[in-house]
Amino acid sequence: MRVLRFRPDGSDLTTLVQNGDFTNPAHKADQMRWCVGIAVDPIHRVMYWTQKGPSKGSQGRIMRAGMDIPRGETASNRSDIEVLFSGLPEPTDLEIDEEKEMLYWCDRGELPLGNTVNCASVARGAEKARGTEIEKMLGYTILVGGLHEAIGLQLDVKNGFIYASDLGGSVYRFNIDGSGKQKIYEAECAFAGIALV
Repeated sequence: MRVLRFRPDGSDLTTLVQNGDFTNPAHKADQMRWCVGIAVDPIHRVMYWTQKGPSKGSQGRIMRAGMDIPRGETASNRSDIEVLFSGLPEPTDLEIDEEKEMLYWCDRGELPLGNTVNCASVARGAEKARGTEIEKMLGYTILVGGLHEAIGLQLDVKNGFIYASDLGGSVYRFNIDGSGKQKIYEAECAFAGIALV
């Protein structure tokens, strides 16, 4: 229900967005309030986060707001929150290419739009997605499908790759345009995140 910021040592904990009161049982039960993934664009001083909604509910959203709360406002009433995409299957993790202002995210949920990795330009005034008729209607591009409840996502912009992990126990690598999908690791477990070091 919250988006938080703090320093690596845990100090200066600040609530930037608050969608409800976690001590209120009704708020805790409302999955539309749950914040899941976050990506920060320090160049443009904005942050993005997912609110996945109920499982298989196609009510997920991707939101954007400034990295700082507008003067005179609070985390609960800030006026700069934008809904960039709504009606998504179950968006979880996301990544931003700050230079190109391209947002990438993985979506759980049902086919045909779920179990995918997607991207969209989030530059202000950006042209809508090109591609198939459905992608034009959605406003984003489906890069890869056929994943098994994808949750982890990591961009390698320098080398032109995207890595994704899923609850089916697989790790994938594919080109940043969605081509060349390869399963590079598989195990009898569920992966809920991924990081490159």
